[in-house]
Amino acid sequence: MKSIAVHPVVPRLQATFQRLQEETKAMQTFGASGLVVRVRLEGDDQEILVDGRLQEVFWDPRPGRADLELHLPADLLHRILMEEASFRKSFMNGDIRSQGNVFRAMPFADLLQAARSIYQDMGKQAP
Repeated sequence: MKSIAVHPVVPRLQATFQRLQEETKAMQTFGASGLVVRVRLEGDDQEILVDGRLQEVFWDPRPGRADLELHLPADLLHRILMEEASFRKSFMNGDIRSQGNVFRAMPFADLLQAARSIYQDMGKQAP
């Protein structure tokens, strides 16, 4: 049986989205879009589904269609959240591949923007 290694960014993202849901209105704002975004972290076999309809985040593969699928390395997602890389530039450079209507990505980009300070705080708290 193949053991799937979890990239260190994943537990930090889980904690970030938990706090995002509990402490901000960002998920509600994202929920108004009704957008479902599937993020596949390349090389790590990790899938994250951000469901605006349910205002929930799922950390395991889910069936069904997403409005937008993003494929990117976990390290790039980390750099975006640390403000060391730009979501927009990474997208335009082809570092982030997508399927679906890319013009609908703005609510997700806004959600990532809201997550940045929490994600960065999580890094400061780590031993």
